[in-house]
Amino acid sequence: MQTKQQIQQLLASAGLSPNKRLGQHFLIDLNLMRLLVKSAHIRSNDIVLEVGCGTGSLTEALAETAGMVIAVERDKALAQIAKRQLALYPLYRTVQGKTKNIQIINTDILETKSTISRTVIKAIQLCRKKYLGQVLLVANLPYNVACPVMLNLLTLHRSGTGLTGPVMADGMYVTVQKEVARRITAAPGQKHYG
Repeated sequence: MQTKQQIQQLLASAGLSPNKRLGQHFLIDLNLMRLLVKSAHIRSNDIVLEVGCGTGSLTEALAETAGMVIAVERDKALAQIAKRQLALYPLYRTVQGKTKNIQIINTDILETKSTISRTVIKAIQLCRKKYLGQVLLVANLPYNVACPVMLNLLTLHRSGTGLTGPVMADGMYVTVQKEVARRITAAPGQKHYG
């Protein structure tokens, strides 16, 4: 897990700062990160979907117990940083004799506002052949995709049909910004509903 200073150094060395247009923010509270991972009860045959992997700090923690972590990062520069950082991490290369258990996909998680990326869906479907546990969303979700991602994964899970098939979200363990939480929990007619 990376500290705030390490994340700042990684971003500065690449000439980057959080992109507000993409809703980027970084989870720097290591206790919260540990709580998020612990709450998900990840097992060695589970597939974990992480949306917005940033520099790979949470990804590293997830890989310690997951069968496979599919980390999605839209920002090409951040995806490259995550790949470099995770290459230093022993579990990325091998887990008890198995090949790496982290796949970083540089794409937008949403193909459209109401559709999860086909690339991500295919990656999960391929992993389901090997890892028979649950598919869990465990992420520090970017602000601008938090609601659409959760709603799409819930819809895919509930419907079990459609173009994409029943591949998504047996559980969701996420951190979101206060504004997103208000929006999700608001009742119809309340100020933050929508």
